[in-house]
Amino acid sequence: MVSSRLDMRGISLAFSGFQALSRVDFTLNGGSVHALTGANGAGKSTLMAVLCGTHDRYEGEICINNQPVTIREPLDAKRLGIHLVQQEVDVALVPGLSIAENIMLDQLAQPGHRYRWRAIRQQAKQALAQLDVTLDVRRSIDSCSLAEKQQILLARALSHHCRFLILDEPTAPLDAHDSERLFAVVRRLKQQGIGVVFISHRIHELKAICDTLTVLRDGKLIETGPMADLSGEAIVEKMLGHELSDIYPPARPVHSDETLLRVEGLYDDALLKDISLHLRKGEILGIAGLAGAGKNRTLQGAVWCQQKPGGAWRAQSSALETARSGRFRAARAGAGTGGATQGGDFHRRAGEHEPGRYGR
Repeated sequence: MVSSRLDMRGISLAFSGFQALSRVDFTLNGGSVHALTGANGAGKSTLMAVLCGTHDRYEGEICINNQPVTIREPLDAKRLGIHLVQQEVDVALVPGLSIAENIMLDQLAQPGHRYRWRAIRQQAKQALAQLDVTLDVRRSIDSCSLAEKQQILLARALSHHCRFLILDEPTAPLDAHDSERLFAVVRRLKQQGIGVVFISHRIHELKAICDTLTVLRDGKLIETGPMADLSGEAIVEKMLGHELSDIYPPARPVHSDETLLRVEGLYDDALLKDISLHLRKGEILGIAGLAGAGKNRTLQGAVWCQQKPGGAWRAQSSALETARSGRFRAARAGAGTGGATQGGDFHRRAGEHEPGRYGR
């Protein structure tokens, strides 16, 4: 496939006197993944909405292979091979229809189109095959997972001879496993010569998947260039407009040895294995990990104060009883998760009680 080049030059857009974009330049090369990032309200989605034909009252020029093109409505963008997969996938799908019908939806909507169901299903399979995805295209869209629905929208774009694909916060609703599957699909599209815009705040994802980076702030272009030239910290600082050290006051050393919270040997049947935490007075304890790693369940297990053999949940250096009202006793000790839901099935002392759910 011959790679294409898309240029947005001097794009400006205002809403009722508010300048949403100010002379922004953006270039997307076929066969590359271009990160578009910035804080909320920076203009990322607005710039891509111009490219997709949602906003037609913009100033500036859009070119494909150095030839000016006119994009004033979404159909103009689709005819040029420009497609958007937005975060809320359900708004672009029709419930009750099959996977094949949703992939080929635009073709089926054409006036005078005769339905040849065997051909429709075959074309849908071919579009999915370009993603290296196998699905039964006769299935109802209602039975599909969120990740599968995203794949179906990607296949729909490919059925239109997609040249430029915009992914708006694509991993926001996905867990770590499905995000990795999406990255594999993006790399496959890149190999096919398709240019991909990847909009995200997640710097580690941008560093992993993108070749080029553009940072917007307050509707203005701040930085564009090779991803490898900037560290994650530098990217965040350009997004915010100041150094990270300016956000929080300097951390003060913790001098107290008084332990307010101690979790020892916490585990459950599903995910956690022998978790131990100590929190001292005046200390902020951070718990980090990928989606699905067990961060929330760890906090839920501590606050619900249920135990494994030999382990105990302690507050103010005093062991708490956990037989009946774990939540009440945790609250009385000053512990809480700000409305976190109950994780369930956390174990207590062996022989006292069978594992069960509490606080229903």
